[in-house]
Amino acid sequence: QALSSVFRLQSADVRKEFWNVDQEPRETLLWIAENMPLVYTPEDTARAYYYLSRADVFLGRVMRRQYYKLWGYATDLMTSGVSVSRTEKYRFQRFRSPSYFAALARSRKDRDMKKSIHTKIAEKCHCSSKEAEEYVIMMKILEKKTERAAQLSRFFQFDEDEILYIFKKGGKILEALKTAEKEEIEMRAKMRKDNSRLKDTDSRLKDTDSGKKDNSRLKDTDFEKKDNSRLKDTDSGKKGSDLKQKTLADF
Repeated sequence: QALSSVFRLQSADVRKEFWNVDQEPRETLLWIAENMPLVYTPEDTARAYYYLSRADVFLGRVMRRQYYKLWGYATDLMTSGVSVSRTEKYRFQRFRSPSYFAALARSRKDRDMKKSIHTKIAEKCHCSSKEAEEYVIMMKILEKKTERAAQLSRFFQFDEDEILYIFKKGGKILEALKTAEKEEIEMRAKMRKDNSRLKDTDSRLKDTDSGKKDNSRLKDTDFEKKDNSRLKDTDSGKKGSDLKQKTLADF
């Protein structure tokens, strides 16, 4: 209703219709700009675009200065200014929603993909997402060097969709990634086998060392037993000689 009054009344008082509209001035401007060429003649449209452009200037100042009182000037220009710009008879037309919203909906997937790529690059390179765009350009140049591009994609942890989005020949880079992953798995398996073999050899060496120690201990105990027996024999011989000497002395 407020939008139709802008094109129908041809009065500066139409701004009052938007005082109770729960919508930001930027969105109102998009609705007016989309439907104005449908209702106005080319001459009236040219005059109305002057006021729309002035309203857009004030909206830009609001964003830069964060001074929201300027919204009032922008609203007056885009409503009253556009309304009084009409000189020809009003022609009823069915209003349509701004194509800007439809374009945003279509490009949402593209924007989400860019955002995820830039955030991954920013985390690894410790830079802003704006600077990450330059890294994407450099990666596109490295597309001819498939192995290098695959290494970078793996470093940034890009998924399959992101690789296909960045590189035109993303299929070759995905193949290079798969081959690199296979080689890494094989290398890890070899390393595990080598480590298990080393552990087995270490355990065998430990067993042989423990066996040698046990044998040496047994030998030591045998030598000790022999020494003790020899000492006992010498002690018994001494005792026998002492007894003989005593008996001879007694006689």
